[in-house]
Amino acid sequence: MNDDVRWLTPREQDAWQAFTEMHRRFDRAIEHRLNLDSGLSMADYDVAFVPVWSVSLASSADEGQRLRRSG
Repeated sequence: MNDDVRWLTPREQDAWQAFTEMHRRFDRAIEHRLNLDSGLSMADYDVAFVPVWSVSLASSADEGQRLRRSG
């Protein structure tokens, strides 16, 4: 085992566990509301609304910053 690893204190571990539980509950609530409102699961939503292309910020010395299509 690596002695350089700093493990969470009991208080930090409790906070982390509370955060992950809240995150799970939040995700379930969002998916439940999405399903009630539209009949979609979160996976359905992810597939249906993934952009065909993504936008990235490009920059060059003479052009400044501009948005460009990536991929």
